[in-house]
Amino acid sequence: MPRWLLALALCLGGLSSAATPLQPNSPPTPPAPPLRVAVSGTWTLPFGELKQNQLVRGITFDVVTAAARRAGLRVVQVEVPQLRLDDAMAEGAFDLRCHFSPSWTPHPERYHWSEPLFETSDVLVGHRNARRLSTLKALRPGDRVGTVRGFSYPSLEPLFAAQQAQREDALDMAAVLRKLAVHRSDYAAVSRQSLDWHLRTWGDAGLAPWQLVIEKSHYHCAVPKTSKLDATRVLAGINQLRGSAALREILARYGATR
Repeated sequence: MPRWLLALALCLGGLSSAATPLQPNSPPTPPAPPLRVAVSGTWTLPFGELKQNQLVRGITFDVVTAAARRAGLRVVQVEVPQLRLDDAMAEGAFDLRCHFSPSWTPHPERYHWSEPLFETSDVLVGHRNARRLSTLKALRPGDRVGTVRGFSYPSLEPLFAAQQAQREDALDMAAVLRKLAVHRSDYAAVSRQSLDWHLRTWGDAGLAPWQLVIEKSHYHCAVPKTSKLDATRVLAGINQLRGSAALREILARYGATR
């Protein structure tokens, strides 16, 4: 074939290819929905420190961060008032709630629960001048017991209802202990971790040296059944932390090793 004819054939072939419409690209894969984590303004260290309604550090912040990384999910914090948590759950406002226990809600069946990660039992501690108690039945009418507004205390609530003791609410657990230290209450119901953090930060601050365990509980996370995320995937990231070196490091970071 003459060279000029070969060149013409190649040219026409190129024009034909250029005229062929390109196949459209496949649509981009939409990003995975975020993991919406409920954050309560009642949290204080060691469980959580909030700034501008966002959790910035604490046991729960570190647990959620580590679990989301394991599950390959992006975290979005949703600030929910403590008293609205159950309503917000029913409305599908969040996908994960941590620093939680089945005994703290009247409807544990509405959640998928993680394995227990560590103990968070509540203790009763007294002001230095208050009577030492060996049992909750020793509380007397007029005894003021510091509590967090919106928190559930299954072992104390029958006593409050019977007016055997007086519930003295505060905004968060740190405020409960501050009120006890200045004797604006006689006793306080607090987690051991919160009490230990307070004692390391402020010393005994007028508190009695004894503690009475009043409620056995454990730290869980839970996915509401209203969430559209795969609960198995979310909770797998939480459950992988149980007994791990990563969890031990988180607890040690905040002095919550017992």
